[in-house]
Order: sequence, then C-alpha cells, then structure tokens
Amino acid sequence: MKKYLLLLFLSIAFSVNSQQLRFNCIEFAAEPNSEDKVAELFDKFYAEKKFKSGGVVLESLGAGIRSERTHRLVFMWEKDKWGMEEELAEFESDAFWRGVGNYINSDVPTYSYAGRIHSWKEGNTDVTSSVHIWDFKPADPVAFKKAHDKIVKDASAAFEDRTVGFGTYDVNQPNGATHWVVITGRNVGDHIELIDLMETKYTKELTKYFEDRSEVNHIRDFVVDIVKRYQ
Repeated sequence: MKKYLLLLFLSIAFSVNSQQLRFNCIEFAAEPNSEDKVAELFDKFYAEKKFKSGGVVLESLGAGIRSERTHRLVFMWEKDKWGMEEELAEFESDAFWRGVGNYINSDVPTYSYAGRIHSWKEGNTDVTSSVHIWDFKPADPVAFKKAHDKIVKDASAAFEDRTVGFGTYDVNQPNGATHWVVITGRNVGDHIELIDLMETKYTKELTKYFEDRSEVNHIRDFVVDIVKRYQ
C-alpha cells in the first residue's frame, strides 16, 4: 500500500490537459497527531524551491467531509508549465514522498480528482486560510461563469482579502459534481458573515447573480483549512 501511495503521489500531475490552469487533488487519512510532522516534511522539501507555475497546498479537511480522510493535497499549474524550475534528483523526490507516506493511514482509501480552473481572484491566504468549497452541476456552465465573474467584480469590496475561484471537475468527478466554487475566509464564522454581508449590503448584485447563473444542482459544500501553501 505504501508503494502504491508513492506512485500515486508521483503521477497525479499528469492526468488533465486542457485549458490554461489545472489542478489535481488527492485526499488521504493522516495518522493521528501527525499533521505537524507532515507539515515539517513539506517545509523541508518545498520551502526553498521555485515552481515553473502554480504550486502545492496541504489542507486539512473540516466541516462537511463525510469520510475518514483528514487531509488533501492540491497541485496547481499552468498549461505546459508543470514542475520545479530546478530539476530534482529522483532520490530526493522519492525520499520525500516515502517520508510523507509513513504518516498516512493506509487502511483508509485515498481519493483523487482533477480538473481546470476557469476563474481565479487571488486573495491573502495568510489572513484567509479557511476555504469554503461548493460542488455542484450547473444547467448552463457558460451562464454560470459569466454570473460568477460579474458578482466577484461588482462586489469586489466584499472579497478584498478572499481568494475566489471557479472551475470544473474533469477526472473522477466527486459525487457526480461537474463544477466547483471556492471562497476563502478567516474561519467558519467569517464564511457565515460573508453570506450575511452579501444578503444585506449586496442584495441587488446577489439577486442578479441568481437570476443569471442558470439552474444549479447543489451536490455538497465543505470547508478545508490551509496548513501549508507553496507557490
């Protein structure tokens, strides 16, 4: 199982090839009380390295997750620009992932999925490190993207420090979801305050958004917290 996990980690970046920005996620169950040790391994491996584009995020899974998995890795990159600026020695990469694998509970199956990022507004994740994610199926994806981009622009003050993204699941769609939206915040309470703010201060913009985005089949929403981010 450990060998399988190592191979899975090493291969996850090569399954999607389409538009400008891509991502690949793998969810796993960390051994109890091992998050700090895993984070330390990530710091030692990634902290001084430079990516050709994108980066890597280690996240802990929180509210809304209905599985025994506790964490996920998110790899992001631009088309044709995957990897590090400096080529890594094979033994260095192997040793890192083998070390990470030592803190993974192999009795809990891993789960991976991948896709594209169609809209992205970068925020300050040092301040807003909690991530609210919605998975869904829109009746009209083109209309949804247009409505999404418009409200992010029209209510820009509400999203000042928040990262906001929209994209597709293209490989192994989780629970049948085809699309996703992410918005970062300080914590769960801050996510709730954003909803309240949109409903009270940006009523006109929010009404227009719901009118224009097309019908949506909500699959799930959940929260993750950024443990480490390298880019």
